[in-house]
Amino acid sequence: LAKPPNGMPATARDVAKRAGVSIATVSYVYSGRRFVSPELVARVREAMQELDYHPSAPAQSLSSRRTGTIGLLISDITNPYFPEVARGVLDEAAAANYNVLVCNTDSLVERLRHYANALRAQRVDGMIFTSAASDDLPVLRDLTARHEIPIVLVNRRLKLDTDFVGIDNEASALTMMQHFLSLGYTRIGFISG
Repeated sequence: LAKPPNGMPATARDVAKRAGVSIATVSYVYSGRRFVSPELVARVREAMQELDYHPSAPAQSLSSRRTGTIGLLISDITNPYFPEVARGVLDEAAAANYNVLVCNTDSLVERLRHYANALRAQRVDGMIFTSAASDDLPVLRDLTARHEIPIVLVNRRLKLDTDFVGIDNEASALTMMQHFLSLGYTRIGFISG
């Protein structure tokens, strides 16, 4: 690969110079936002490959208003349930070409607020909260209403107009009870966490 002479990563300017086109044309080829003739597309892509060019993520996010990053706020990373949730989020995010920033809140509203503000400053495209509590509602409402950041709640539904992923505990308990009754059990104990 022919790197730029200064040894730094290639820029759109380097690609444009190598391909003999404008920087805007390089951007159009990469983003696909405008028509570029097949001949120019081939020249630009060849220059990109020769220079091992990868666009700057911050520059892309400025133009698209998207960062390709989401925040995952986990209430307790040591709880065996949450690594499974994190793995699912990470796998789905990778499949959609998203990065994930993982934060452990220890179920503390101050820590949740701190991480939510830090993720907002990073301009994440959305946030996922596991086991958020009613004490967290002011932070969550601020994110959705004031800052218009999409959020998803996992494991615990709150009185908030947002997406939710979790188990229907009432329906599950009913199914479990019906199963025990169908087996003839009449004295059934239930311990809730």
